[in-house]
Amino acid sequence: MKFKTTAYDKSLDNIKILYDSKDFSFDMEPRFFYQDFVITINYLQLGMNHNMIISNISGFCPYQAWKEIDIDVPNHEKASIRVEVDFDPLSGGGYKIKDEDWPQYVNRTTGWYCVGDPKKKEKAIEFIKNCVAILEDDQIVALWLYPVNYLDIPFP
Repeated sequence: MKFKTTAYDKSLDNIKILYDSKDFSFDMEPRFFYQDFVITINYLQLGMNHNMIISNISGFCPYQAWKEIDIDVPNHEKASIRVEVDFDPLSGGGYKIKDEDWPQYVNRTTGWYCVGDPKKKEKAIEFIKNCVAILEDDQIVALWLYPVNYLDIPFP
């Protein structure tokens, strides 16, 4: 599986990333319901449309597991991310990027959440408004999300 950049889909600029503290999960508004294939990082789902462009993000991510960091989201460019696979992705279901869980972090000053390695900065791509993937050798090595309601998260 490879993650390649392509021309940015400007319709994804109207997305708001949200965090639901009661359900311990991320979601987005408006939500697109056409997901032909899903990739997961921990329990976070990246949904693809029929063109294999990542266009959805949601999933269980309890804030109690987030470690506080002073690192912020790296400078990034806007592009869509197209997933290339060597199997039939339209058969439904999904694919987990790694079997083990990735570490999770939050910068409580800026509100950015990171799953993966927050020190990676090689190729930072904002593929949905306030969703930044860090790509290294055509693989996602970190994912940064900024929920617009981060001040509502009841951190201890």
